[in-house]
Amino acid sequence: MKKNNLKKLMALATSAIFVVSMVGTAFADTEEVTLGVTAGSLSITAGTAAAGTNATGGAAITASTATVTDTTVTDYRGSGAGWTATSDITAVGIDGGSISVRSVTNTGTWVVGDVTATGFYNGTGEDSNFAANAAYNAGEWKFTIEASNGNIDSLTATDGDALAIGAVDITGVGGTPGTNYLFTVDGLSFTLNDAKSWVTGDVFGVTLDFQPPISCTITPSGLAANSGTAEGITTPGADTMEAAVTEYTAAVGAGMGEYTFDDALSCDFHANSMAGTYKGTITYSVS
Repeated sequence: MKKNNLKKLMALATSAIFVVSMVGTAFADTEEVTLGVTAGSLSITAGTAAAGTNATGGAAITASTATVTDTTVTDYRGSGAGWTATSDITAVGIDGGSISVRSVTNTGTWVVGDVTATGFYNGTGEDSNFAANAAYNAGEWKFTIEASNGNIDSLTATDGDALAIGAVDITGVGGTPGTNYLFTVDGLSFTLNDAKSWVTGDVFGVTLDFQPPISCTITPSGLAANSGTAEGITTPGADTMEAAVTEYTAAVGAGMGEYTFDDALSCDFHANSMAGTYKGTITYSVS
């Protein structure tokens, strides 16, 4: 009896050892995986412009204002290299509809209003940059019709007040009697409303009593982080736009994400400036 019990105990011990041995055995292996983030781009998108207040005509210098809201800078390069956003205003000029057109003719058949102007004139050939002095750019172009076979072959342009307007580029001359005649000069399109008779040598004049603003000042504000953090992004504040000016600067390690800001623009006009609609182009850059 004792011998049988001993055999049973030895068999159980052997089974236990086998089970323990099986449980304690493990197998492992490793494999390295590669992940990554592809660099994006640095870009800027100009915001939406809106007119503000008009300058008041008169003997004193006054300002006209405008705003640009939600200009957006995105830096998805993932480098933390930082960036600088700038702006520059160019081609400040007057809408062609505000240009005074008067007609004079050898035959007396033309009257004021028979010539109209559209387009945009920014003083090409004159002092189109912001004047360092208060020189008043006023003058008149005179155009003489030259005809052949009932069509307008060409127009001869002269500068009535001897301003240095440079070469006048006249294109698009043509048409037939009884219809409108279209041509362009330095960005302005003129229409001769010729439902009347005319002859070779008829003359009409275009007054260019236009001058650009003295200067423009831009003031950035309202920087907001749509993604990322605005920490480390600074602005020098208001600046006169004699050349490109800095809007905001992101230091190294800052400015990763998407940011928006606003601008307030104020342009000083000469005393006795021509009334009308003025336009300009603001170019935003980031690098």
